[in-house]
Amino acid sequence: MPGNLQFQDVTVDSTTGSVTLRLVYANPKQVLLPGMFVRAVVEEGINEQALFIPQQGVNRDPKGNAIALLVNSAGKVEQRPLTLDRTIGTSGL
Repeated sequence: MPGNLQFQDVTVDSTTGSVTLRLVYANPKQVLLPGMFVRAVVEEGINEQALFIPQQGVNRDPKGNAIALLVNSAGKVEQRPLTLDRTIGTSGL
């Protein structure tokens, strides 16, 4: 049954391997009631403009914003803000 993903939590329950999602779709026969749980297959889109970077290259500023340190054309280190989508795999720590 097609629906829309409204929310995806960024944490994974280490005991169950589950994440919290909020999906909205038509339920005209009232098959699902509030508080019920389901197993679902969620197909995600692909951002063709995204870059995959190692987690070790991501730092956080004092406000918690994601940043990366890059060497510019003059050979000097610059701090650049990052817009992150998700974490894939483990950090290796």
